[in-house]
Amino acid sequence: MRRRVRAEPQVDLGDDLGSDEQGNRQFITALARGLDVVRCFRRGEPPLSNQEIARRTGLPRPTISRIMYTLRDLGYLRYYPKTRSYGLGGAAYVLGHIADENFDPIGAVRPIMQRYAQATGTNIGLSTRERLNMIYVEACEGASLVGLQLRVGDAISLTKSAIGLAYLAGIDERERITLFRQLKRESSVDVDALLTDVREAQEQIAKYGFCMSTGKWRSEIHGITVPVSASKLDGLYVLSSGGPAYLLPERKLREETGPQLLRAARELQEAVGMRPFVPRTS
Repeated sequence: MRRRVRAEPQVDLGDDLGSDEQGNRQFITALARGLDVVRCFRRGEPPLSNQEIARRTGLPRPTISRIMYTLRDLGYLRYYPKTRSYGLGGAAYVLGHIADENFDPIGAVRPIMQRYAQATGTNIGLSTRERLNMIYVEACEGASLVGLQLRVGDAISLTKSAIGLAYLAGIDERERITLFRQLKRESSVDVDALLTDVREAQEQIAKYGFCMSTGKWRSEIHGITVPVSASKLDGLYVLSSGGPAYLLPERKLREETGPQLLRAARELQEAVGMRPFVPRTS
């Protein structure tokens, strides 16, 4: 997706942090840090050392040690003496199982996504935002795309991915400004350049019903994204389809893959009340 040369309006971030974590008396920092530690563990990875957890969270080693002791004592972490590392414990698995069982709409979504992945040979994912990342809550791989893994729980940067851009294009302006304030405070992202990309994505979605990604973040990967909302799912989600650029040239994305993904989105609408979300441009 080429960036226009003309100037775009800047986001007025102001100085008001609103209901963000800073200055919020309801926010329990110790609890947040504990959850940050639990969030470090990812599907398919080996147990983690204190050093690796400290690196991923950015927390001091002494703080990590106290948190790890508490989580281990409560059963949320398990310690492996031979490697001096930690993995998720039984209490964490119980929570995960409960969350999976209670997230009924995903059970209805999975067969539709799998059928689409098999029909198109592309990977298809359903993701939503978690802090400054996009997290896959469901993923199905096309049979022809061996090696291009897409897994539930995988996290991708909100600002450096096609699904993140689609999410930012789909949310309302107030939530977007709040996120941009957070990005300005916690990262080095150029929010004005990002806004230009968001406006372009909104224009594509308004015109086609979907947004095309043609190698902006990874030159070898092309894809389609559709922001979707559902009565049975909280918040905004992004339905995405992608694969190697040589299999998905821009014309095919626009004329075949995009309309196919929209049809899949309409099937999701019938299954869980999900619908393609067309943002208003401003």
